[in-house]
Amino acid sequence: MSAPSAQFSLILRVELARGLDVIGRVTSAIGDAGGSIGAIDIVEQGATASVREFTVDTRDREHGDAVVQAIDTVAGAHVVEVTDRTFELHRGGKLYTGLKARIQTRDDLSMAYTPGVARVCMDIHDERDKAW
Repeated sequence: MSAPSAQFSLILRVELARGLDVIGRVTSAIGDAGGSIGAIDIVEQGATASVREFTVDTRDREHGDAVVQAIDTVAGAHVVEVTDRTFELHRGGKLYTGLKARIQTRDDLSMAYTPGVARVCMDIHDERDKAW
């Protein structure tokens, strides 16, 4: 059986009835189900209930579902939202391409890209240390 990992990390938004023992029973349920808690954050606190976000690493999707079910069996706790952190990372893309140098003229462009970049590549080809 594989160990829980960030690859299957979840953010579990849980509503908890006020009381000193509810959060302890939830953390125990997560641990008993084999989840690994990375963080617990307070989202909101009310007079009768609070909402917390638990960041939990699991082994796979089925294991994540089992952790959610384990929390929902705790009296005074209810999972209100499950977010897959890996899918969130990919939402809207992950990479950004931007400029480090100002390109204002055609000359600037020819130095930064073709044909200027070819000269730099050829120098690196001839002297590998120039790559750094």
